[in-house]
Amino acid sequence: MVLIHPLLGELRWYQDDQLIGLTDIDPGVRAPRNNGERDIEVLLHAESTMMRAALHAHVDRCAERIGAALARLEGIKQFTVQHAPPGWAEHYAPASGSLAGLLFLDGVETGRGEGTLLVFDFGDLDQLVTRVDDQGNGADVHLRA
Repeated sequence: MVLIHPLLGELRWYQDDQLIGLTDIDPGVRAPRNNGERDIEVLLHAESTMMRAALHAHVDRCAERIGAALARLEGIKQFTVQHAPPGWAEHYAPASGSLAGLLFLDGVETGRGEGTLLVFDFGDLDQLVTRVDDQGNGADVHLRA
């Protein structure tokens, strides 16, 4: 089954409890990828047994969470840099500019009670993952291999 959401675009079942899709991001919020693509991966946790109306309501709530996080993206990047594990940028620290400038929003995960996860690429095989609350405020940061 494919679900089309006005803000998130086309979502499809990825696993029994996850919807996945690619969502276009305004270049004013996040610069496009090097190849010009403006999308981020969106992973929504949802029960496959949800009835259609309940699923649509759940996806709408997820879209609101994502919107709140994107509205605060620059502040969340600063929070990520300030609360990241020690040494995360040792080999990537810019000669000029800020560490937050290294962070490239690659994906968003939401749909569970623990908030929304913003997944940042920073030029390594690992990713920095920042959990934000439902208002888009940073809560914690960890490395994901």
